[in-house]
Amino acid sequence: MGDRKRYDTLDVIRIIASFFVVLVHIHLPSPVTAPSMAIARFAVPFFYLISGYFLCDPSGDTKTSLLRIKRSLIKTLRLTLAMFVLYALINCIVCLIRSQNPFYWLYSQMSTKVFIEFIILNHTDFICPIIWYLMALIYVLAVIYLLVRYNKVRIMYFLIPVLLVINLLLGYVLKLDWYYQGNWLFTALPFMLGGMFIREKKDFANKFSYSVIWTLIITGTILSAAETLVSFAQFLYIGSILLSLGLFLLGIRSEKKWPSGTASFGRNISKYVFYLHCVPRLFILSFTGLPKGVMGYLLPLIVFIISAALGIVIVFIKDKLFKAKNKTA
Repeated sequence: MGDRKRYDTLDVIRIIASFFVVLVHIHLPSPVTAPSMAIARFAVPFFYLISGYFLCDPSGDTKTSLLRIKRSLIKTLRLTLAMFVLYALINCIVCLIRSQNPFYWLYSQMSTKVFIEFIILNHTDFICPIIWYLMALIYVLAVIYLLVRYNKVRIMYFLIPVLLVINLLLGYVLKLDWYYQGNWLFTALPFMLGGMFIREKKDFANKFSYSVIWTLIITGTILSAAETLVSFAQFLYIGSILLSLGLFLLGIRSEKKWPSGTASFGRNISKYVFYLHCVPRLFILSFTGLPKGVMGYLLPLIVFIISAALGIVIVFIKDKLFKAKNKTA
């Protein structure tokens, strides 16, 4: 219980980060599109840092760590399959409402290029952009499982800066599409390893003063917005790295007591916002396009609220089913 209480602030930041994931997929109207999108880029690295931090056994027991990684891998595989089915159905429903043939839509998504980009780069825009995150997580969990089993994790820590530099070069220099940066190798792996490294060096991480942490957060925010003057098409900015790291360190360092239920809300609902926000987004943007004026600015918040409401309903139903199962057991 004590350990969970320590990370209450991290759980609160989760729900904030989930809103920024929504913002990435729903552009605010100009002229705030570029800076807001750039700042929002911290969210995905932040979630990968969390996954890496809590992935392995804190005491360093290899057998326990392998079991935890295996459970995470199985859980992610199931969730990925569920998301594929869900968004395939949603896309088909949208086609039917628009008097289009859903079978034609399914057929139109099948090509050698789509398949190769899906397998190698986790590019899933053909069905839903957020699923790439889960695909990348599957790949990285498999890699980390092998690294832990053969005791090679610490060697891989040296690759973190290398992979991040390549990530930035792919966007800034080569100007490649976002999924050349946002994939298992150049985003998921370095940030997952980063989370594991911070957990391993937890005592050192706890020595970071709040002034240093807030400097990272403020610098990362300003730098992310400023970098759009050089390139708007980045998946990851230098500022994104600093901002995600600063917020993550704040989350694991802070012992602030939040109002009852705030942290659990952030912990339980953020994942549903993350994975389900593309449902209302798809319906709204398919039939209305991106609204202009005030509604354009409010749309990310509206989608966030709808997604959070869906999450609350799911959590409520799961809780009721769990209690009913215990009664009959």
